[in-house]
Amino acid sequence: MAIIATVIGWVILKLNESLKEKLSPNANYIIWLVFLITLIFPIAIPSKVSIYNYIDISGVKYVRNEKINQMIELWKKADNDSEIDYISTNHNKIWKNQIKRIIAYIWFIVFIIKFIRTMRSYTDLGRNIRSVNQIEERVILILENCKKKLKIKRNIKLIKQEEITMPSTIGVFNVRILVTDFLLNLDDSSLENIFMHELSHYKRKDNVVNFIMLILRAVYWFNPIVKIIFKKIRTEMEYATDEMVVSTMNTTEQSNYCRIMVMVAGMISSSKDEEPILLGLSSSAEAIEKRITMISRKKEFEKNFKVITITTSLIVLLMCFIFYPTSYGMLETPKLYLQLENGEKVEIIKAEENQKDINEIRLTPNSKVDLIVKGGKPNDYIFLNKIDLNTMKSIEETASMLSNEISYFQYGEYKYEFILTYANKQSMKYAIKIIVE
Repeated sequence: MAIIATVIGWVILKLNESLKEKLSPNANYIIWLVFLITLIFPIAIPSKVSIYNYIDISGVKYVRNEKINQMIELWKKADNDSEIDYISTNHNKIWKNQIKRIIAYIWFIVFIIKFIRTMRSYTDLGRNIRSVNQIEERVILILENCKKKLKIKRNIKLIKQEEITMPSTIGVFNVRILVTDFLLNLDDSSLENIFMHELSHYKRKDNVVNFIMLILRAVYWFNPIVKIIFKKIRTEMEYATDEMVVSTMNTTEQSNYCRIMVMVAGMISSSKDEEPILLGLSSSAEAIEKRITMISRKKEFEKNFKVITITTSLIVLLMCFIFYPTSYGMLETPKLYLQLENGEKVEIIKAEENQKDINEIRLTPNSKVDLIVKGGKPNDYIFLNKIDLNTMKSIEETASMLSNEISYFQYGEYKYEFILTYANKQSMKYAIKIIVE
């Protein structure tokens, strides 16, 4: 999941660079949510076009021709040598399992520590930010008026404190807006802009998304890319919130909103203001400049609304079907066929114990047939056990699935048994009777 999410994160970053702000902030934010989905849900819609049908990320392909030949040589050794090799192989497997278990324990211990620290910081901050004085009625009326505009009925507390210098939103169940005494002394228009921005975070459920990201940071502590991209998502979240706030503003109101935003950014003085547990403004000059640029392009985004919506939907769908993990072809049991020279395909059926009825074909010594595999995700090579039905003598061979031709048949009746490995170390035996006349 971490590998897949990293791939998708890299692709989205490249998309952002190539599109060069042609999509609206909200569209970019929606695309970034695909990254979050890949971190949360390990199961996706099966897709034939997924790149993971062609790239096996479940493990490195360890079966190669040289190794298969080595295995065949081992089978031909004396029983005592095979027993020694068997013990050695089991010993290696035990060590590998122990290493995997140790790695799992390390991940889990660090995850618990990170998770507890995050939740403690979250609760400590909530416990420390207490309103020091009664908030005047003028400010309460402005907040209630903003809630009506956004059709918010929930009780959202306004906390006056001096620990966090920027206006911020905190909480999932107990949502609070943090303000300072300086902010409360601003004029009504400025306060309304600030409250509209913070309430828009709640309206968009950014507080819930941010809380999920806090937990995911603890889960994926070993992947620095996740932390970097989460910071990017939080920035895109601010741009999208700005877009929602200015959607009903005229040019003058937008200018006032930008002025307040720059003023508030200059107030950030504490490192706590940058904590990921808060939803608040970044002090980065680059981020402020981009926010103002995005706001100034509001009319352009509104004009191209339909195009942006269709483009965003297509990008999200393609990301899910092409880059999201899928079980299509990975766990499906393959079907094996012999294709004759005349183009006819004969299915090689699955072999079961004490099976008597199997498909039968008649060939000549000069015949050439091709092995065809449909479905599944087979490895490069296939085991072949050729049994002479007259003498019951068997010959073990390997056949390459890359050059899948079988030729040089000898007179007689033979049972061909194929052992095909696919997906993550799964295997299936197939059998067919070949009469060479």
